[in-house]
Amino acid sequence: ALFYAFDVGLWRLGQALRDLEGRGTVYLSPRPSEHYTLAFALWGSRTDLRSFDARHGLVLPAQPEGDTWYAVVLHEDWRFPLLVDRYLPGAAVEETFLDDEGRTYAQIWRVPPEGFGAVAPVRPARARLGEAIALEGCDIEPEVARPGGSLYVTLYWRALGPVPGDYTVFTHLLGPYNPATSGPLWAGHDGKPLGGSYPTSRWAAGEWVLDQHELPLPADLPPGAYQLEAGMYLLATGERLPVEVDGAQDDRVLLGEVTVGAP
Repeated sequence: ALFYAFDVGLWRLGQALRDLEGRGTVYLSPRPSEHYTLAFALWGSRTDLRSFDARHGLVLPAQPEGDTWYAVVLHEDWRFPLLVDRYLPGAAVEETFLDDEGRTYAQIWRVPPEGFGAVAPVRPARARLGEAIALEGCDIEPEVARPGGSLYVTLYWRALGPVPGDYTVFTHLLGPYNPATSGPLWAGHDGKPLGGSYPTSRWAAGEWVLDQHELPLPADLPPGAYQLEAGMYLLATGERLPVEVDGAQDDRVLLGEVTVGAP
């Protein structure tokens, strides 16, 4: 138990991350780079380290000229390997860290510039929010939602430049009048990108942020066709980022219909 109690794995991972200084962009999941053990291990290092939680999505660099590295604590992050085939087909494991029982604790993956897959959302959107953010589309699972289940929406954000502020993302399922909300809202999720682990103020110009949101569906959700909307707002004021789609102005992006089947 001392391996985990004393962060032995994080210390070893931090030491390995120091060796990546000057070798390209390094992403870390799911622990934040500010974690005290990692911060101590990286003290004085100039490694370009960007942390996020891949259990809530993925960050892809903008047109990398050199290698990109993903350091993943697999003991905690079960989802990252499931994303590799689609988005990082050219990734290869460079180093594996084992705990004292011989189980995989973490791995470092190297992705060459040509090792990234096409970023192609199932539902393209091509909307611009404010001056520095684009929403290029989304994926929705399952294809037919069920009352009492969940709807998973992955939003494909792209940073057009530095984002001046931390914005909250909203995803809403709209339909017929709902007495519980006194309006068309039946389900939704509001939260900072990637489960709060990658706020918009940290986004680098050109990065892709694949941001998944889970919308729990009420058990009394009537079957039929619903509309999905998404956007961003400042939590302190509730003010939404203005949206432009094909020259039209709005404060939301309509992402198309969602079919709800019978329970």
